[in-house]
Amino acid sequence: TKMTSTSQPKWMLTWAKFTDPYSRPTHETFPELPDCVTIVRMFIGLVYGISLGYRGVEGGIGIMLGLSSITFLPLLYVEQLLKAQVAEYPSNVTFQGVPNAMATLILAWTLIYTMNHAEMETAFAAGVKVAQTIITDANGDIGSSDATAEDEF
Repeated sequence: TKMTSTSQPKWMLTWAKFTDPYSRPTHETFPELPDCVTIVRMFIGLVYGISLGYRGVEGGIGIMLGLSSITFLPLLYVEQLLKAQVAEYPSNVTFQGVPNAMATLILAWTLIYTMNHAEMETAFAAGVKVAQTIITDANGDIGSSDATAEDEF
């Protein structure tokens, strides 16, 4: 870890800047802002995904509310509390890290939901096994006729 002149790790100083209210960061004074926003978005996605999984939420409402939370909560913080000059950043801070955070949300949601619904996973696995058996039997019947390809031509 890179140390600064104040003998604190660089990441601590970065997060101190990110949590300093009304600091009005710009690209010159705080170039790490997009990275911090991405990390916060991924954390929100992880926590929200775990919450959805434990509550057993199904359907698109979880994804829509998750997308809204991941996108707009960090923006509200950055624009309203930090008063950052988001337009000055070369990268698009508005949506940076949203796909990563959505992937984290869906992964956490699926993992926790599956852990809490083992009986559904067992039933699904049995259905897959039946489908494999049917496909295997169907493929086996096609080539099992007495006539060979040479006899047919």
